[in-house]
Amino acid sequence: MTQPAGPGQCASRGSESCQSASRRSARFAAVSVAGALALLIPTAALAEDPAQWWNAFAGSVKTGIGTIESKGETRLSEGGDINLWNAEVVLMLPAGKRFAWGPGYKHQEARLPTSHFIAEERFLMAGRWSAGKTGAWRWTVRGIVEYREIEDRPEFWRYRLRPEAKRLIGSSKWEFAASIEGYYDSVRDAYGQNRVQLGVQRPLDDHTSLSIYYLLRSDRIAGHWEEIQVIGTAWSFR
Repeated sequence: MTQPAGPGQCASRGSESCQSASRRSARFAAVSVAGALALLIPTAALAEDPAQWWNAFAGSVKTGIGTIESKGETRLSEGGDINLWNAEVVLMLPAGKRFAWGPGYKHQEARLPTSHFIAEERFLMAGRWSAGKTGAWRWTVRGIVEYREIEDRPEFWRYRLRPEAKRLIGSSKWEFAASIEGYYDSVRDAYGQNRVQLGVQRPLDDHTSLSIYYLLRSDRIAGHWEEIQVIGTAWSFR
């Protein structure tokens, strides 16, 4: 027995009304993404602050005790040189329906002005809370405590907190995402960095998604703030 179409569904996929709705949804998604990129890319290109391109690949694998999350990232300067690269792995253990936490490790190498790279090891504990929905918005909060060992520098602790909000763009599969992250370093006993990020993301299939974003990074250096503008892409696999 044929079931009647529910709200927002087409009675027949080949019908004119269904095709029209699909075209409207595709146009809305295309306009939304084009508008987001039109706002993001020229902002960094025309700004006086230094600009960079960050690209990341992330993956996750579920196990019997939790989820293994891995990530690799490169950061390029305006001239295309690699300024930094890193790789990390974290084991996230569920603690209830909305919270997960776990230990992790990160290796990073950053280029100095002399073109020499210095190595850094990070031993971390991460936590993530899915705070639920407010209207159309979904909220999550991520916190990380890191113990950092940097070549030829004092060891220190870093504390990070990152609330994020996401919502679907119309009836498309694209999501708008906004977040802010603050950093507190024990070596300076001060709040030393923050990042504001705006972007869009979309699943490409059941296992892959793409995120495109603009990020403004502010660092406290010698008592004043210096900014770097970033255009970033992130690929996620699961």
